[in-house]
Amino acid sequence: MLLAYVDESYDDEFYWIAAVICPEEAIIPLTAALDVVVAKAAAAYTGIGSTAELHGHSLFHGKDDWIPLAMMPRARIGVYADALTAISDYDVQILVRGVNCARLQARYYHPDHPHSVVLSHLLERVDEHAERQNALVLAIADEVG
Repeated sequence: MLLAYVDESYDDEFYWIAAVICPEEAIIPLTAALDVVVAKAAAAYTGIGSTAELHGHSLFHGKDDWIPLAMMPRARIGVYADALTAISDYDVQILVRGVNCARLQARYYHPDHPHSVVLSHLLERVDEHAERQNALVLAIADEVG
C-alpha cells in the first residue's frame, strides 16, 4: 500500500498540486523524523510550538505556527532544509503538476477550475506510479471549496 499526501499551492498566475507518495512501512518513521524537525525548531526559536504544522505556505511566509520566524527568512529556509532532508532519507516519490491559469482560460471557452484540471493530471501520474509498483494507493488531500 502507498499513501499519497496531496497539497496545492497557487497564485494569480499558476496553480500547482504536489503529491508525496510514501510506502506504508515508511509512514511512521517519516512522521517521527518530521516531528524531530519541528521539535528542533521549537527548541531553537521562542514561540514555535512542538505541534507546529510543517505547512509550506505558512512556513514560507512566516504565518500561523511560524509567525515567530516571520522576519527570519534564513531560519525558515533552515526548517525547509531539515524537512526535505528528513523526507529524502525515505523511499518517497514527489510528483508535481501545474497549470498556467491565464493560458487555461484562453484555451477553453468554459474551462474547468485549475484545481480540477491539475488534480486530475496529478492523480493520473500517482496511479501510474502505483501501477508500476504493483500497489494500491490511498490519496489524502485537503477539501477545497
